[in-house]
Amino acid sequence: MRKIKRKNKTICLYIYFILFLLLRWYVSYRYVESNVNLEELLDILSMNSGFTNIVYLTAIYAIFYVFILSMEIPEYNIYCCVRCTKKEYRKNVIKKIVLHAVIFSSVIVIMQIILAGIQFHLLDHAITKWYLIGTMLNVMLWSCAYAIIGSVYFLVYLGTYSKVKAAMILCIFCMLLFVLFRMTGKQILFSDIDVIRLLFLDRLNLLQYSMVMMKYIAYSYLISVISEILLNKKELIKEGVV
Repeated sequence: MRKIKRKNKTICLYIYFILFLLLRWYVSYRYVESNVNLEELLDILSMNSGFTNIVYLTAIYAIFYVFILSMEIPEYNIYCCVRCTKKEYRKNVIKKIVLHAVIFSSVIVIMQIILAGIQFHLLDHAITKWYLIGTMLNVMLWSCAYAIIGSVYFLVYLGTYSKVKAAMILCIFCMLLFVLFRMTGKQILFSDIDVIRLLFLDRLNLLQYSMVMMKYIAYSYLISVISEILLNKKELIKEGVV
């Protein structure tokens, strides 16, 4: 029964997120005519977009992802650990982090494809082929980026044993990432590479893309190792502690 309730809450959060994406698109492009030129369309579909720019991917959309994880990741308590070992618990958490990172990134991309396709008639533009290829690459890249955020959330949760505190700390963390990017111009999550723009300009370096992917995966693995060490040192908390 508890598992069913958790799944229902997760589905509701995804629905709220989709509604938020619809609102965001409406606010950004309600006054933009459908017959935009190629350069304007490229701005709409790339990281310059009001829909998939660094601000929203890092500091806004990530908040929804964190709350989805807070619903999906089981509490580390006596009830949980009677049913599975620490290793099994950690594997279960990692699976959920990766799964929802992929789903979450796919939702963003699919919504952009649908909304841009309806409003700007993508099939009539030369950019369409490059855009669809770019969206698939973005799903993989953004999934790795959100997996890092999810791994940090799990690490903070193990340190606080409070999903509420962990979610709040992660929201602040995401905001600070964006502030760091604005103030210093240093590359952060999502800002390393603008896949769609580079693809269309025929400047996408697959080696560069692979290096960014490997960097994100390495960050996730490192945080996962730290979480494992912390998990092994922690004692079971009392039943009912969030």
